[in-house]
Amino acid sequence: MTRSQRHMKILEIISAFDIETQEEIVSKLKDAGYEFTQATISRDIKDMGLVKVLMENKHYKYVYVDSEIKNLSNKLLNVFKESVLSINYSVNNIVIKTLSGSASPAAALVDKLNISSILGCIAGDDTIIIVIDSIANTQEVYVKLLELTK
Repeated sequence: MTRSQRHMKILEIISAFDIETQEEIVSKLKDAGYEFTQATISRDIKDMGLVKVLMENKHYKYVYVDSEIKNLSNKLLNVFKESVLSINYSVNNIVIKTLSGSASPAAALVDKLNISSILGCIAGDDTIIIVIDSIANTQEVYVKLLELTK
């Protein structure tokens, strides 16, 4: 199995199951007939950009975050990183608090992401409200936005 095939299998596993640990990935790969060490999987997780997110049931799981930021202006990304104070969500809304006067340029970055599940984005002086098309997609968008602040 090549590295890229292993990555695809890992993505398949984390999409099908709520995976909390690297050992669980190793176990699922073993169940599928592949033997890899936890160290190899750890490197794969880092290379793939997988992140752990807290689910509503208070357990963590690995998720893949698309890297749309590759196509974005570094200037907008830096403004977003430097101005965002917090990101929270409730039901199908995400609220971003920014430094005073920074909500509009930060919202411009959100708009440039072209995330299909974002219905709209409204910016005030220091607050951005983002409406997501469904409750199910809210956490995925939240994770993507959170990743942009790192």
